[in-house]
Amino acid sequence: QFSLAVMTALGQGGPANDAEVRRLFTLAAEQGHTSAQYGLGRMHKQGLVGPKNFAGARLFFQLSAEQGDAAAQFELEMMHLEGLGGLENLAEARRPCAPAELRLGEAPLCDGLVPAPPLAPPTLTPPPLAPPTPPAPPKVAP
Repeated sequence: QFSLAVMTALGQGGPANDAEVRRLFTLAAEQGHTSAQYGLGRMHKQGLVGPKNFAGARLFFQLSAEQGDAAAQFELEMMHLEGLGGLENLAEARRPCAPAELRLGEAPLCDGLVPAPPLAPPTLTPPPLAPPTPPAPPKVAP
């Protein structure tokens, strides 16, 4: 499902379709696919296929970050710093960066903090899929 979602997003094999990409990412994310969870986080944060949903973005970034996805850890850190999708939390903002850096074999760059314990499980539920917006009716010339 993830590969098909990427192909659909790129318009390979047919026109690009954000609603279908979101549906396929959701199926893959439910099976624990980290890149699909990250992709859903980006879609929620950017407002693709519906209004921007920072709480939903934070949830999907957290799910992906818990599995070690460095990009999701960075996005989650930034959302905590900016207070998007929840309260601003500088302590939480520093937590996601240590595991990714340690996984890469580098010294932690989190202001000298000791690597944090794993993130707490999310307490949010994924938001429902928004129905597709119908196309505008064609304009009739006078």
